[in-house]
Amino acid sequence: MKVLIIGLDGATWDLLEPWAMEGKLPTIKWLMDNGAWGELESTFPPITSPAWISFATGKNPGKLGIYDLMKKIDGSYEFTSVKSTSYDSDTIWDILGKNNLTSGVVNIPGTYPPKPMKGFMVTGLLTPSTRDEYTYPPELKMEIDKVVPGYEIYILAEYLLKTYGIEKFLDELYKVIEKQLKLIKYLIRNKYWDFFVFNLMGGDWMQHFLWKYIDKTHILYDENLGHIYGSEILKYYQRIDTFIRDLLNLMKEKNEDFIIILMSDHGFGKINGKLNINDWLLKKGYLKIKSEQNRALDFLLRLGISREKVNYLIHLLKLDKFKTILPKKIRKLVPKEERYATLDEISINWSETKAYSFGCYGKIYINLKGRDPQGCVKPEDYESLLKDIINGLKELRDPHTGKKLKLRFFRPYEIYTGNMKNAPDLQVLIENGLYDTDARIGHSELWSVPQYKCGEHRMNGIFLAYGKGIKKDEKIKGAKIYDIAPTVLHIFGLPIPKDMDGKVLDDIFEKDSEFIKRKKVYIEYGREKEKIRTKIKNIKMKLQ
Repeated sequence: MKVLIIGLDGATWDLLEPWAMEGKLPTIKWLMDNGAWGELESTFPPITSPAWISFATGKNPGKLGIYDLMKKIDGSYEFTSVKSTSYDSDTIWDILGKNNLTSGVVNIPGTYPPKPMKGFMVTGLLTPSTRDEYTYPPELKMEIDKVVPGYEIYILAEYLLKTYGIEKFLDELYKVIEKQLKLIKYLIRNKYWDFFVFNLMGGDWMQHFLWKYIDKTHILYDENLGHIYGSEILKYYQRIDTFIRDLLNLMKEKNEDFIIILMSDHGFGKINGKLNINDWLLKKGYLKIKSEQNRALDFLLRLGISREKVNYLIHLLKLDKFKTILPKKIRKLVPKEERYATLDEISINWSETKAYSFGCYGKIYINLKGRDPQGCVKPEDYESLLKDIINGLKELRDPHTGKKLKLRFFRPYEIYTGNMKNAPDLQVLIENGLYDTDARIGHSELWSVPQYKCGEHRMNGIFLAYGKGIKKDEKIKGAKIYDIAPTVLHIFGLPIPKDMDGKVLDDIFEKDSEFIKRKKVYIEYGREKEKIRTKIKNIKMKLQ
């Protein structure tokens, strides 16, 4: 048995289902007719790193300590990029390897630096550069250089759009994607594996920046530009649809039993704007700063020297590794193109700051005394402060309509289990994702209107399974991203670790399949064990 997981980052049935039904995505339509499919609920918030790591481990962000692309450093106010060393949990491929099964892992976020495993790996998002050690085993890097010269992991999407326009953005995107497709096909065909998973981020990149061209209800929709660029996202998925067809044929050629799973880490939808949340906290007196953004930064901007331009030049010259070893103070001297500052670019008066935000989806951290380095909020004032912040945010109104917004507030214990160390004290969901938050400081207005990034993540991604023992034309409900890891282990006949939060997706299997029979055996075995435990317990009680 072989299991192949195809990750389409950011894919949503809101787009794929109608296109499939219209015959525009024939392979995906065929898989829907011959497989089990439905929505896949992401982590909250639906952000790439926590979602993919939860997929790989079957655990919620609270157990992993991963809530965004960045992770809070213990005992500080600093955040660092999420890495494979940022969490201490076995992944699907770790567990399979312990059971003598071989895995191939390509372009999965949160896998850099690559760890030793039974199989091979090409790391994904947040890998500094392909000049770094991004493969396991290390010698695979040389093989990739021969098979796919100039292999790349990501593009600087927003910079390309701002500087060169849509055509250059699309050109660079397809260059990277075609290299990745070539490598994936090569590895599937030429390497031995029992389990293979890869992720393609092109859909995520396109939907972030081109959503306004396909959605006539978007506040930035332009009919003329819609006619020009409105089909670009579909064209991308049609390319992927053809690639999936090729992989399906490859799997059939192997003449082995197999299951293919098609999935995404989250869905997608339009975004009408962003709440400049640290500016709001600053205005309300919860956040205190010592001084405005350094004048030197503004001077460099006037000279045309911005961080985006320097980063792009470094990337082109393949000097990314050099950038990471520069002292932090030096890196700060190169400003971002916008005249806004992140928390680490200005002097925060931490001893008087009660609350601050970092990351997406309104992550608010309370500067708690006894927990944080310069905490000033007494534990007995913690709840009342959160209540005040919540009540203040509830007064916000839609910047376009003036109507009162629908806000949902989440405390860590309400949505996570586990240690939850360094979890945000509060997270805010505005109009179910129609508005996000911007944690930079220095905006002249409370709300920012999207210009380039006009689409944003949503909670429901896609799930589709096809292959031996899988139901045909079956619509399923209630699948969560945590469920895929235990489901894969069950397919291989392995026990599910007790600390996994996910469950086996029984609904995808045919009633008379070996997978359902195996589950029944597990259940009966568990019942017998429980009966034996009860008998032993009763005997001990009698002896006492």
